[in-house]
Formats: sequence, structure tokens, C-alpha cells
Amino acid sequence: MTRINKKQSAAIVGAGIGGLAAAIDLRLNDFEVTVFEKLDKTGGRCHQTVIDGFKFDTGPSMLMMKEEIENLFERAGRDMTDYLKLNRLDPHSCFHFADGRRLQFTSERHKLKQEFESFQKGAGDTIDRWLADQNLLYEVGMQQFIDRNSPNYLSAFKPDNLSLLLKGMVTAPLYTSLGRYFQEKSLKDALAFSSLYIGLNPYEAPSIYNVLPYAELNKGLYFPDGGMYSIAQALTSLALDIGVEIKCDTRVKGFRSEDDRLYSVLLEDGGKIECDLAVINADLPEAYESILNEKHPLEEKFSYSCGAYLFFFGMENVPENLMHHQVFMPSCFETSMHQLFEENRISEEPTFYLCCPTKTDSTLAPSGKHAVTILVPVPSKPSTKGACDIDSRWDRIGDQLFSYIKEKLAKANLSLDEKDILFQIRINPEEQGQRFGLKNDAAFGLSHKLSLMGPLRPRNKHHRIKNLYFAGASTHPGNGIPMVIKSGRLVTQRILQDRMKEAIN
Repeated sequence: MTRINKKQSAAIVGAGIGGLAAAIDLRLNDFEVTVFEKLDKTGGRCHQTVIDGFKFDTGPSMLMMKEEIENLFERAGRDMTDYLKLNRLDPHSCFHFADGRRLQFTSERHKLKQEFESFQKGAGDTIDRWLADQNLLYEVGMQQFIDRNSPNYLSAFKPDNLSLLLKGMVTAPLYTSLGRYFQEKSLKDALAFSSLYIGLNPYEAPSIYNVLPYAELNKGLYFPDGGMYSIAQALTSLALDIGVEIKCDTRVKGFRSEDDRLYSVLLEDGGKIECDLAVINADLPEAYESILNEKHPLEEKFSYSCGAYLFFFGMENVPENLMHHQVFMPSCFETSMHQLFEENRISEEPTFYLCCPTKTDSTLAPSGKHAVTILVPVPSKPSTKGACDIDSRWDRIGDQLFSYIKEKLAKANLSLDEKDILFQIRINPEEQGQRFGLKNDAAFGLSHKLSLMGPLRPRNKHHRIKNLYFAGASTHPGNGIPMVIKSGRLVTQRILQDRMKEAIN
């Protein structure tokens, strides 16, 4: 048996962004930290696939709330720019509607107001009012509920905060809340779309998730040199520089525990590593099943986000007016979302997202060429009639989606010319689930609906084993790079509080 070290030792299972953040924060608090990652490189779902010199991010494709990663480097006493360069995108995305109109999202307020005014008279001033209201929601939500392990419910009854609840700005349906500001359907559709970034139905999502388009429009959208995987590389380098040990190609199969404590990590190759505590960064529902061999106490209440069908294209050329981020909306967003989330089937008119990162960073493809990713939200396990081969089912779905995508791009005068497509790679939800260990093949982990928010979301500490903790998308506070970085900090705070209590007792 091997022991990590005589100091307080922490074993991190999974080198996703949340696991790396937890490893860094624990090391900064004088723990000896070892990270075990089953894949051949770090990053978890923040992954990158390289094909013939074309680089494709297979997970997140944009960064908002960049202060979270900046704060992590600041806590480590390091200059983030020595590890990572972030580029602000502006305008950063374009929405294409079925009627041929386009809406650009920008963080330059006067231009944003012009864009909104062109869709609805008076909407230029209304977007100012909407952003001001969401700023209050953002500040209160972050300080009192998201940035802490135990939400401060008493703060909800302070006059300013109570007014948010009374206005329905926290729990009312997101799409309904937008209707209090805007009449134009296209504006509501564009602002509501952000909830799909966390795999959530905009018509079910609580209105607190207005903070997503708020952060995008008010704080800006960023993209790092080298692609989103550069974030994983930067955190990996920082972790190594401060003394974290990282072991890739190392699969954890379980723990040795007695009563209410664990004592060692059990590796698939037969190794046994003693430790004082462990943090699981693997997908929480899947980890309970495959590592802990038990059911989570709240499993019956779990619901999952949608899946994602990914297309990767190596392109000789792309249209000149293709932007870095583009969203293509159906004629009826509500019907499309109902078919996806309520009927659990591929929408007849699916919305889809196109990313051409080489418009910002030409090094992500061979000279003069372009890398294009298209993501279509789909059910992770769509309902089917009769028995069919799973692989052939996804192949058929991919063919149908590609035909639809080509039609929509042509209508928007953004066709990807067949002769310019050097290759096309497809990754379906099941393949993603198998690679990254995702329960139900859900691309964004557990849902973020009201019943799985805040204190109702799985805690970052095991209900029985006192020195076993969790970080990542399916625990508090939730999905997305900023949130999983927060999860690393919050789980470290909980560990330190537990250690203090033990020392007192």
C-alpha cells in the first residue's frame, strides 16, 4: 500500500475543470494533493480532438464570468496571462431567425440598444432596464446563494431581495419573465436561448437563469488562444507548478472505507493509495453507481439535461460573413423545445449552434483553413418505435440533422460548400456518455430545474462518509466553467470547516 504523504492528503478522482480547481485550492491550503484521471489527458468534458491539424473543442465553446478563473490564479499568487490569454469577442454572437432577420449580441451598450430597437420600438431603452434588474439579481444570487455552501435564506427577506421574489424574478418561468419586458418574440427567444447552454428547457427554467444572458451581454464573452482546452491546460500547469501530482490513464474503481470514513483509493490496476480525504469530480450520478456502488438518497428526484449531437468539419473555406458564434432559431421556439424536452424526441425544427473559432484564432486549423463545430440539442436517449440498432439509429438521426442544417445555412446565405468540406466527424450523445462517464448520456449533467437548484441540488459532501466530497457540474452550484471553478473553491471551504470542527472536538 502506498500513502500519498504524511501531511493531510487529498485524492481527487477526475481531472475535469472542477477537479483541477479543487486540487489547486486544496494545495494552496497545504494539502498534499494527487489527482487520478482515467483519460490520457486532463480537462474532463473540456476536451479537445485534433484531426489532421484541425483542433475541435468537444465541450464548452465560450467563457463568461472570467473573473472566476482570474480569481483562482490570484489566490495562487500567479499572473494568469503567463498561463492563458483570453480574447474578448465583440460582437460575440449572431441569432438567425426563420423569417430571415438577424440579431447580434454585443457588449457595447449603444450598439446593443440599436439591435434591440430594430426589432421592437422602445426595446432599446427596455434592454437597459432589463440589464439593470438582472444586475441586482446577479449580485444577490451570487452573494447569498451561489457563492456559499449554505444558502442564506434570511437574506431573501431584506427589502431589496424580497422585491425580487415578489416580482417573480427568481422562480417564475424564464420565458414568462422576459415577456414582462419584451413583446417581440425574437428578442425573447434570443435571451431565453442561453438556458440551453446548461441543457435546460427555457420554458421550464427558473427566471434566475436570466443571469446567463445578463453575464453574456454585460460582462462579455471570451475565447482563449488555443481554444477552450487551453483553460484545462492552464489549470493543469498551475496545479503542477504549485506541487499537485496528476496521474492520467489511472482509473479509480472504488474506496476502502469503514463505518463513516474512507481510508484509501482503490485503483483498477490493483493499487491502493491511502489518503485523508477524497473529492470525486466524476459525474456525480454516474460516480454513485460506478465508483461507490450505491444509490444517491435523492436519486428518485433526479432529472437530467438534454444531450448534444456534435458535428466537426474541417473546411477549406467558409463564408466571409460567418461569425465565431451563431445560433439558428426555428420558426416556433416553443414547439421545438416542447418536442425536445417534453416529448423526448428530435425536434422537427431543431435549434442549433455553430461555432467557427478560427475566425478568432487561426492556429486552430492549418494555414488558411477553418474548423467548424455544430451542436444540436437532442434528447440524450430519444424515444423510438420498435427495436433498432443504437448505432444505426444515431446514424440516421445524424443524416436527418445534417440535411436540415444545410437547408437552414443556405437560407441564411451561410452555406458550407460541399467541395470545401475536407472531412466531417460526428459524435452522438451515447459516444460522449461512454467517453466521459455521463449518466443517461446527459451532456450537461443533472438538470438545473427548480427542484435541483441551490439546497435541493446534491450537496458537495457525501451523506454518510464524512471525508468524501464532490466537485463539478452535478453538485452545487452547477454547470459551466465558472460554476465548476466555484465548486472547487466551495468544496475546499467545506473541507477546511470540517477539519476545524474535528480539531476543536
